[in-house]
Amino acid sequence: MPDTGADLGADLYELYRAAKDNLPSVAEEYVSAARAVGNGQSFRPAGAGNAPVQWNTLATFIAQILNDTAKNLDDTALALQMAVNEYAATDAAAKAELDRLIQENGTPG
Repeated sequence: MPDTGADLGADLYELYRAAKDNLPSVAEEYVSAARAVGNGQSFRPAGAGNAPVQWNTLATFIAQILNDTAKNLDDTALALQMAVNEYAATDAAAKAELDRLIQENGTPG
């Protein structure tokens, strides 16, 4: 990553895209997967006895992992956005290039 100037601004835009679009999109996939696992209807294993109870325990555990991953992705996106803002605040040329790219390409999301 360049240290200063327009090249830094271009890299900041890529981080900005990751923070505003890429990571939140992936996080939403994890949330959707957690909902599907939590639903359990299509995932319930066939079998006799206490299989549904075992599935409920496993499904709860898996859904929690998926939700935790989604939250971690959202937190990472927030941290990236903060980093972009801090870099842009300290380098006028980088900020100008970042702003130009946002204007040219639109706000990701």
